[in-house]
Amino acid sequence: MVLREIFFLSMALTAVTVRACPSACKCTVSLYGEMVVACGGLGLTEIPEDIPRRAVYLILKDNNITKVNSYSFKGLRNLQGIDLSNNKINHISSAALRHQGHLDDLDLSMNKLTSVSPKLFDFPISSAKSQGRRFFVYLANNPWGCDCRMAWLAEKLAEGSKTFGDRHVECATPAELAGRSLSDVPPASFVCSGRAVSPNGEDVIVTPGEPTAFPIAYKVAVVFGCITGLVTILLLVLTAMLYQKRRIRLGSKYELRWNKHPEFV
Repeated sequence: MVLREIFFLSMALTAVTVRACPSACKCTVSLYGEMVVACGGLGLTEIPEDIPRRAVYLILKDNNITKVNSYSFKGLRNLQGIDLSNNKINHISSAALRHQGHLDDLDLSMNKLTSVSPKLFDFPISSAKSQGRRFFVYLANNPWGCDCRMAWLAEKLAEGSKTFGDRHVECATPAELAGRSLSDVPPASFVCSGRAVSPNGEDVIVTPGEPTAFPIAYKVAVVFGCITGLVTILLLVLTAMLYQKRRIRLGSKYELRWNKHPEFV
């Protein structure tokens, strides 16, 4: 972290100011042609949409950003570093980094994350491996929920991951695990008993204490399905009763006919 800040500072000292830059942000280009877009400490609640496409380093720390959507970094395919530390992020789309093939560093420390999908890092990790680079993620000081959604990260940290930093990556919930490092929590403790959550789904990021429930549309579909099933069963029963009643009537009719014409016996 310190070395990276020194690098950014040295670039700024030898850089020229760029006019096409998001409002209030500062964009500079080093003598090596690498653009740094600095938008830290501006009270931003969203990631700016007009970030120059040639940006290489994007600094968004010390703001009030709450979400990172699938289109937050659209068109920014040259990014090598993204600093989102010290915000209020509680949701990150699993597709947010799907085009980041040059990313080396991602800082998500000091936010409000309780979980994060492993799918988020698939493309940056595979790209780094294919290019012989290192991709690293800072995850410190988030209120991590130690349930089934975070079992994947705990496993990687326990194995000594060189991609995910384990410093100050601790459980905030459940209460019995609060304060423990994810890497020290037994695998059997990462459960989602009684909660409608998906370990790898898009809805895996929620704030502490936020109830996770089935969508209303799903509930309506279930109720409609039950009603349809009951109506179908009632119709089948009614049809069977009418059929049986008709058989009885036909039987009585033919019996009467046989009695009137015994010569047919």
